[in-house]
Amino acid sequence: HVAHLEALLEKARDDSSSAHDFEVKTLCICEEGSVDLNQ
Repeated sequence: HVAHLEALLEKARDDSSSAHDFEVKTLCICEEGSVDLNQ
C-alpha cells in the first residue's frame, strides 16, 4: 500500500494539472482568509 501511495504522490507531483489545481485551491483559501480578516 505504501509503495502504491508513493507512486501516486510522484504522479501527482509530475502532473502539471494537479499542481495547478493545488495552487488554485491554496489561492482560494488565502482569499477567504483575507476576506475574514477584513470584515
